[in-house]
Amino acid sequence: MKARLDSQVDQLYYSMSCGSTHGEVFQLSWQEVYQNIEQLYLDIARGKVNAEELNEDFVNSYVNRLSKAFQSSVKSNFTTPSYGEPNYEFIRQVRTNLFQFAGAKTYRELKALNNLFMKKGKVVPFSEFQRNVELYRSKVQGVQEIYRKSWLQAEYNHAIRTAQSAERWQEAEELRDIYPNLQYLATMDTRVRDEHRKLHKVIRPIDDPFWDKFTPPNGWNCRCRVESTRQQPTTGAPEIKTPVMFQNNPAKTGVVFPEKHPFYPKQKDLRERVNARSDEFALSIYKDQQRKVYNGYSDSLDYTRERFDSSTGGYLIRHRNSGKLSAVERSMIDELVAQGDGVIVKARTEDPFTSNPDIQIRGTSFEMKDSVGSATSIRDRIVKASSQGKFVVIRVPNTSNLENGIQMAVNKIDDSNSLSGVLVLSGGKRFMIDRQHLYREGGVKEMIKKQSS
Repeated sequence: MKARLDSQVDQLYYSMSCGSTHGEVFQLSWQEVYQNIEQLYLDIARGKVNAEELNEDFVNSYVNRLSKAFQSSVKSNFTTPSYGEPNYEFIRQVRTNLFQFAGAKTYRELKALNNLFMKKGKVVPFSEFQRNVELYRSKVQGVQEIYRKSWLQAEYNHAIRTAQSAERWQEAEELRDIYPNLQYLATMDTRVRDEHRKLHKVIRPIDDPFWDKFTPPNGWNCRCRVESTRQQPTTGAPEIKTPVMFQNNPAKTGVVFPEKHPFYPKQKDLRERVNARSDEFALSIYKDQQRKVYNGYSDSLDYTRERFDSSTGGYLIRHRNSGKLSAVERSMIDELVAQGDGVIVKARTEDPFTSNPDIQIRGTSFEMKDSVGSATSIRDRIVKASSQGKFVVIRVPNTSNLENGIQMAVNKIDDSNSLSGVLVLSGGKRFMIDRQHLYREGGVKEMIKKQSS
């Protein structure tokens, strides 16, 4: 009889499928981490394979595989996104979600591997392991077959469809002034689910809460999609049952695998520990990337490496002709570095017709503005910054007037191409309001709310 988890995942992945698979059939090997079965046994016997501590190589292998689904489907740089990406926040949220999902899956996989070598609550003696080494090898390969081939293929398919859906949503956002509504379209063949057949040709405004619950994919291997349209919204709403796991608009939330997935531990404290450990692995990769950029300036004659924050990955690099920083500029840069941003202060020019961006972060040039926090102060500083560049870092004492101030600035700026992103510094935190949220109704409010939750 299958274990309960196996049954839950199999039912989720296969009994709710209405489509074919995507791309290659592949298999990740546990031998990427363990060179031989004996080493795996010894690490388990010595307590080195601890499910709650996870395994960084296991987690990264899953993230790398699932990330390929997004890199092949979205136009942006998914692996190392720049603040300049129009959907930066979506990419950031997805990467966080993939790491946490990979952590939850690794937790289950390591527990399964541990259990293979246990008898009556204890690890089997080494002599018994040696006598039955081929049996144990076969058992380990069985875990590998399930976690790293069969289930991973289904997860990859789901990631592909989620990425495609998010890309269509972003295109719909860009066309909303011309096509204000969305139409749900199911693949009307013999494999379509009855619930999805009922949703076929339902039309709702793009801002309708309907899409927070019914944006495809609405099930495993769901082939439904949405399309922009000028047709009038339909009346009435079909009564359908959608699994809780799929009641989500991934383009808005960045959630690919919700915490309702069976891999996530049900105990809150354990789930939080697994998520925190996964976040540590993500931060480790980020810091490595940041350090490579920082070290890349080691032989530069024009730039000076001033400091690297080993706890966050933030750094400061200055051009020898960058000019003197004001006290306000210096303090804002210090905050950005402390929050993990790599800041490059470029050379200044005396040419009045050449823009002099204050700083560069992740390949994106920013103007820095400090505000007293009133709505008009926020508006005026963003408007002024937009005349100098498309991206602005604004520091505010709190976010109480931020939404109003940014909205006033967006309304006052005539050319929508003049403002592409606002990086907010407030209360020891920083968060990006990208173009997608700046020009979406309720988008700025949504971002501010996320930071306070």
